Amino acid sequence: MHRERQSNFEALRLWAMFIITFHHFAIHQVPYVWITLPKGINRFLVEVFMLSQGQMGVVLFFAITAYFLCDSTPSLHESFKKAWSLEWEVLFWSLTLSVLSIAEGWAPLSASSKKDFLKYLINAFTPVLSDTWWFTTSYMGFLVVSPFLIKLLQGLTKKWHFVLCVIALVAGLNSQIPIIKKSFTYGSVFINLELIGLFIIVSYIRWYAPKLFSKPILSVVCLLIGYAWTSMHVILQFNLTPTIYNPAVLFEAFGWFSLFCNLHFQSKIVNRLAKHTFAIYLITEFGTVKVLLWQRVFRIQPFLHSPWLLLYAIAATVIIYMSCMLLDWIRSLIFKITVDRFRGRLFERFWNSISRIVAPWVTTRKEAKQFE
Repeated sequence: MHRERQSNFEALRLWAMFIITFHHFAIHQVPYVWITLPKGINRFLVEVFMLSQGQMGVVLFFAITAYFLCDSTPSLHESFKKAWSLEWEVLFWSLTLSVLSIAEGWAPLSASSKKDFLKYLINAFTPVLSDTWWFTTSYMGFLVVSPFLIKLLQGLTKKWHFVLCVIALVAGLNSQIPIIKKSFTYGSVFINLELIGLFIIVSYIRWYAPKLFSKPILSVVCLLIGYAWTSMHVILQFNLTPTIYNPAVLFEAFGWFSLFCNLHFQSKIVNRLAKHTFAIYLITEFGTVKVLLWQRVFRIQPFLHSPWLLLYAIAATVIIYMSCMLLDWIRSLIFKITVDRFRGRLFERFWNSISRIVAPWVTTRKEAKQFE
């Protein structure tokens, strides 16, 4: 049984992806071209509205998943099925964009190197394992470990869960202190401790302090403090882009999340559009497309000293945002008459095969049933 999509959270998903794409407009230009700007209004706009907000968008996007995962304890079957379903979309865009890049000569391949071509081809067929998109790989890893993580957190008392939240927050303070600039070790990309830390915090609020989400004044205060904090972080160049584990980023994300949490409405249009948000990330963050979009088509250099810089950036982001949605809508139509017809059945066959292999290693009959 599918949960009915709540339009306020789907609207938040749309907003989060817009923030991420807007951030990429600045960060993926010719490396740090904005640094050449003298201190003034345009540099201030780039730093405050573009560079400082990207990681906050990532936190928002992930927090929506974390918020609803807290409602129940997903089984391994459910988690792998979600990852399997997402993998088909990821694989489609990886293969499509890879073939297009080779055909148009965008791919950085040597004409005489078969090794380069073979490596590029393997990466195209294994985008998650190849870390083509860091968030996709990390998110897949989180889905796989989420049943274990939720059970572990449910086994903690409120007190010890709170202590774990404090540890998670303190770990993020390293990026706030200029003297301590060495990165905290967050683990591998597949098992991303940043996302696990975020889930620990979101789950605590969801289970033990849900009323925090229903306080609009607190939401606005956190949003403003977080926004000012992240902006100063960039302006003073402690960090060009604050990490997603940064307390300032978490403050602002909490403010946005709480505000949208208190918006109660249903819209079929919003729900349908939100289904295509992830494709915006997949398309615009693909290696060759990223260079094409931000360094050739929508270049920032001609507008660096123009009073229209911010409007140009917004317009470019909207055009790319809507174009990617349209492309993914076409992809969904293709899937409707092809992949969607067998995707579920194919997964069940795969899962049953794995279950038969794993079952003999499970000691009790009760445990064996978990894999059936």
